Amino acid sequence: MAGRSKSREVHDELKNGRRRKRLPDESSYPVVYSSDQLAHDNWNHMFLKSLSHGLTLRQYDTPPADILDLGCGSGLWVMDAAQQWPNSNFVGYDRLQIQPDLKVVSLLQPGLEDLAKRVKWMHGNFLDSLPFKANSFDFVRICGVGLGVPEDEWQDLLQEVARVLKPGAFVEIVEEDLIFPASADTVKEIGPRTSMRKLRPLLIPTPQEQTNRASRTSNISMKSPSRLASTMARFHSDSRPLPEPEIRVSSPYPRPTISELLDPRDHSKLKAAWDNMLHKRFLAPGLLSVLQFYFSAEFESVQSHPPIRIVMPLNSQMTFDGGKSLSIRTRSTSVSSKLGIATATSPAPQTPITPTVSSSSENGIEGYGPRREDTQVLEPVITTSWAAMHLSKVFSTVQGCKEAIWPEYKELEGPVDDEEKVLMLRKEFLASWAHWESDMRDRIGMRYQMQNDLAWSTSVVTDPPEWKTWRDRVGYLDGVDDAQPQVNAAEICRAIRGFVGRKPFNQDI
Repeated sequence: MAGRSKSREVHDELKNGRRRKRLPDESSYPVVYSSDQLAHDNWNHMFLKSLSHGLTLRQYDTPPADILDLGCGSGLWVMDAAQQWPNSNFVGYDRLQIQPDLKVVSLLQPGLEDLAKRVKWMHGNFLDSLPFKANSFDFVRICGVGLGVPEDEWQDLLQEVARVLKPGAFVEIVEEDLIFPASADTVKEIGPRTSMRKLRPLLIPTPQEQTNRASRTSNISMKSPSRLASTMARFHSDSRPLPEPEIRVSSPYPRPTISELLDPRDHSKLKAAWDNMLHKRFLAPGLLSVLQFYFSAEFESVQSHPPIRIVMPLNSQMTFDGGKSLSIRTRSTSVSSKLGIATATSPAPQTPITPTVSSSSENGIEGYGPRREDTQVLEPVITTSWAAMHLSKVFSTVQGCKEAIWPEYKELEGPVDDEEKVLMLRKEFLASWAHWESDMRDRIGMRYQMQNDLAWSTSVVTDPPEWKTWRDRVGYLDGVDDAQPQVNAAEICRAIRGFVGRKPFNQDI
């Protein structure tokens, strides 16, 4: 309690001395939601459900009666929980109206007729005050809203959650750091005005381009004989050296495109633009560290599992067949593996997440994790389990931020007023974005993973996909194309952590 009181004092001091940066009714959420995000949210729900061996991190003997899912998205968790907890009532609250019509659902699926009576969808900006009376809910759940909550508003949001919770009721938050997925060797420190003019051209033609270019001939033209004769006559008259005949050579290679001028593995400017976008919206890249402080200051009996950090998958390996380069997929885990926790070196036992107290109790933090008697601190769990799907989830989210990243990418060049320069920057941005997308798709590599693990066969494709062309152009990669490629546990594509806390019984409303 002493640790929580100290955190509360710092919390109140920060609150009294700050000003909200967001305007009323304004949303800082940069993601343009699509069916792709919807599919990945559904997969994420199944992953978290398997990870916690249930609907929630805190297991309930008796399900809570009134439940609020804040930032419910498509409403899949609410629908799943409503079927497993038939005596509970649910409110799904989100800014987007993307939840199913429950009356239609009950007509299409017999046995779900009571869902429309027990489940209610509501819409609004949860950064403003929540439209619920005090002491309304027995359980509040928040999952994956980090890109929509500025750092200076987590205090307000958690206070609103505490207001609508009944005394002694629990809140659960599952969030992740706001990561731009890119390998460390593809991101470099950059300064202002780092346009493509200053990037080292990397002109590595594909085998097909080499064949096409070799078939072309140089066009060499000399000055006409009459002009050459007159030049010689002038030489004899003024005794000046005879100039060399002018030879104009037009290159057999076509003018390189913007995509060819850019290093296909350099994602530095996109990463810088992503960081600037987060900064402009006051979003915390290391959200898990920030959230731990705010959460422990507002609630008591706080528990959490160790941070789960997903290792960035490797690029595909290169091999050669008949003189043609091929990309083939190798993975450290298979599609058929369970949704469990595995370390980067060896799989861990498939044990449920159970409460265990950590020694870091001065901040009121207790841990959810596999029970280990010798554990003194909450060490992160480093895993390669289902890394491709986790990367695909983060990749999809960042893709939804594309148009929010573009203004920050343009701003890296400083003030640009000329429309032609803006157009060139836009083309550069799109080319850089295409390179990054190809890199991520090559790492995700679900097509080859399905072929290798499930023996799926596909028809022959004449034109390779863009990511395959990108991989051929990149060529050999150190540490990837070695005989025994090594996973770098320091390169993380996703970091997840859950927090569970209880509203104090005597907290003032």
